Amino acid sequence: MNSAQRGATKELSPAARSTRNAIHCSRSDPQYVVLRAEYARTIDPARALTAEALNLEHKVSDLVNEAYGLTPEEVALMWQTAPPRMPIAKPG
Repeated sequence: MNSAQRGATKELSPAARSTRNAIHCSRSDPQYVVLRAEYARTIDPARALTAEALNLEHKVSDLVNEAYGLTPEEVALMWQTAPPRMPIAKPG
């Protein structure tokens, strides 16, 4: 750990330092085992649900474009002029 990293560690809250220490614990440490199990129980399913939601958003977008009868050129123009904070990313 260099001096910049040590300085940054001193500025961390006790909870953040505890989290940082947990990240560097041994894989055989019981806390690590519990943390890894909780991660698998919550984060992995959340990622799957997020991917499913994104897929559904794209399907809805395609259905709306189809319902309005937009041509591929019109869809491309719509994406070219879309605001920077679109709820979904440009397809393809």
